Amino acid sequence: MLDENLEEFLREFGQPTSQRFPTASEVEQYRGILPDRLLEYWQEIGFSGYMDGLFWIVNPADYDDVVERFLESTDFPELDTYHVIARNAWGKLHLWGKKQGIH
Repeated sequence: MLDENLEEFLREFGQPTSQRFPTASEVEQYRGILPDRLLEYWQEIGFSGYMDGLFWIVNPADYDDVVERFLESTDFPELDTYHVIARNAWGKLHLWGKKQGIH
């Protein structure tokens, strides 16, 4: 069942043009780390691309190495634990900090 936020997202971005649904273990790996609502969205719409690849909801595990390398020379790893939850076609990564939320 879609909630108001997901309905609005789909109105703006349209239906997925690419989609892969997570396994139960992929969802459970992030329980207590990412918001429960996001995990529900994964189960509703999967890891999916929109507008022919302009925006993607992604599996954070696919980007763990990227985040680690990007943040290794900063103080950010001491502040929070970050996971990529979305990206766009130009490489902008949308991060979720366990303590601080979206970045």
